[in-house]
Amino acid sequence: MIRDPASDQATQVLGRVIYLATPVDRAEPRWTRSANPTVVRTVADGVDPRTLLQVELSQRIRSVDAALLLVDTPDVSGAATLQLGGTTLTPAWLEPGPTLEAVGEAGLIDPEGVAPWSDDRPDPQSPFEWFRWTLIAPLRGERVPAPPGDIASQLFARHVAELWLAGLARIERQSKGVADSVRDWLTATVHWPGRDPDETFGHGKPLGPPGSGIAMWIADPAELGSLLGILLDRNRDDESIMNAVLAWMDARTPMALWVESDVAGRVTVVLANPLIEEMVVSMQWLGESLPPLATLVPFRTIDRVRVDRPAERPSAGDSHEPIVLALESGSAVKRLAFAPRAVRAKPPSLSFGAFVPAMTLADVQAGRLGAVPPEWSTVANLRRRDGHWEVFAECMTPRPNSSSETAADSLTVVVRDRSVTVRRDGTIDGDVDALVDVGVRNFADRWRVRLTLPDSWMPRPGVTGAVLSMGLRRDTPVVQSTAVLARATFASETPVVEIDVSDWQEGITQEVAMPPAGSGMQDVR
Repeated sequence: MIRDPASDQATQVLGRVIYLATPVDRAEPRWTRSANPTVVRTVADGVDPRTLLQVELSQRIRSVDAALLLVDTPDVSGAATLQLGGTTLTPAWLEPGPTLEAVGEAGLIDPEGVAPWSDDRPDPQSPFEWFRWTLIAPLRGERVPAPPGDIASQLFARHVAELWLAGLARIERQSKGVADSVRDWLTATVHWPGRDPDETFGHGKPLGPPGSGIAMWIADPAELGSLLGILLDRNRDDESIMNAVLAWMDARTPMALWVESDVAGRVTVVLANPLIEEMVVSMQWLGESLPPLATLVPFRTIDRVRVDRPAERPSAGDSHEPIVLALESGSAVKRLAFAPRAVRAKPPSLSFGAFVPAMTLADVQAGRLGAVPPEWSTVANLRRRDGHWEVFAECMTPRPNSSSETAADSLTVVVRDRSVTVRRDGTIDGDVDALVDVGVRNFADRWRVRLTLPDSWMPRPGVTGAVLSMGLRRDTPVVQSTAVLARATFASETPVVEIDVSDWQEGITQEVAMPPAGSGMQDVR
């Protein structure tokens, strides 16, 4: 019951209790995938909420983090109270922004609209990201797609969107320009310069229809929470909030970047400028006396910059200190550390370590990568056996539910301009004409592949200057991962690294024994 003394009316309202929960399973990485994994769940009347932890496998919940009561309320004054059972509550009423029904073309949300996955559109499955559609769609002359999920998830998505619209309205009452700047931070996309959107993105993947690009908005949930908290601060007037928002924007680092490749003595860095003004970025290797290089990144643009590595410094033994590239733009400073140009391989084998997942927008902005789920992890080694080079990989995997899932799990090896893909079911694609041998063994929780590479692809070991470029990629129905270097989710090329085999002594044949497949494993080859 809502009682409003201003109108002397009492209105019966119906609320819905929802639970915010953390799922067990991680979603497939996509460029705009929300970094907030929280999902919305409900239970039937009279059902213990703890049963949420016992639902079917497809909706497994790790923890229930919060419970909320969501109520659609009529227009009331700031003095209205909410009576819940025998308890009277005094809500902190916010002056609303534009109603959601007034957002979008024709002033309507499209109830049948289904948001697609796209690198320049918000996560269509997250109720925390739907608010961006209410800001983006009007700018593009589109209708807002329906909120995602069931009724409870849709109600929560509308709640989050209404909070953002209310906060932005407070700023707009003071300055439309500042409000537009905030919207820019929340909806920014970037484009590749000098490229028609119908052309390819340098890796063979179409950018999409004209006008499309790559999202570069603020993706960090903590950053978003900080901004929303300022916008909704009831202890400040609108002018103070606007000043606080200006300070918040000044403290942000707009420059986004990541390493795309590191081969042939040259590193390729991707730079993105989401601002509506040009950005000058200077780059210099720490410890180098040469003047810094500078590049101009136009507004709302993303581009590649290639920088030659400095000369290798002599080091004692096998120790190699990383070299650091410093990048500066205005007050923003970022540093990228690089290993030696080529990894030195010595018997008995060279380990590539655990594969890393593809990068999302949130990963790039955070400057760190997540981990591949343990059940999909991959490790691989390069070694010599019987006078030939071979790649040996162990790929963890849950038991497949169908033959199509088995065929969708594969390992790709790239050597220079040649590549071969081996699937869990033993089928092979790519440059297979010169392969010496391929072997696949399946176990209950993993599969192993041994791929003997043709001598014509590989340098002779122990010869001065014997360097090869190699990349490895694992594709599964759930996650894609690569060895050493991560790639953006929208990129299709496999990152490669350089391997120096000039110190490899051919006469040494000792091998490192791989760990057993595990107790109780059954060979299902």
